[in-house]
Amino acid sequence: MRETWDKYIIYLMEEFEIKPEIPRETLIKDGTSALVYLAWGISFMAIIFGARLPALGIALSGAAFTIGVRILLSKEREDKRPGLVMVLAGILGLLLRFGPHFMRPFAAFFLGLGAIGLLAMGIWKGLKFIIIYVNRQ
Repeated sequence: MRETWDKYIIYLMEEFEIKPEIPRETLIKDGTSALVYLAWGISFMAIIFGARLPALGIALSGAAFTIGVRILLSKEREDKRPGLVMVLAGILGLLLRFGPHFMRPFAAFFLGLGAIGLLAMGIWKGLKFIIIYVNRQ
């Protein structure tokens, strides 16, 4: 069984051009980004489910909007896109709660699509991190 698993890891590394000599900083960055993507996906799902409860939906959407604005005001250039995503998530969450009835399905769809995308990206980066980490040992 171990031999099959090793062959599969080697196949994945060759397929996706993952080199075991990757520096530690890159490994740490991949692991951290995997956790961040997973946390964002879960927060998007929480906004969707929280929209059904008035106080929770407002609090989660407002928190996402506020965090997004704080990130947008940062001086780091690479923080601008995540900040914009959080602002949009907050707006969509508020729209899901207070928007016109014909807009609510669209807001729920885009929040759900974002949640699925972020969770998939987190799982992908997490698997990549695990593969590299196992092969470094």
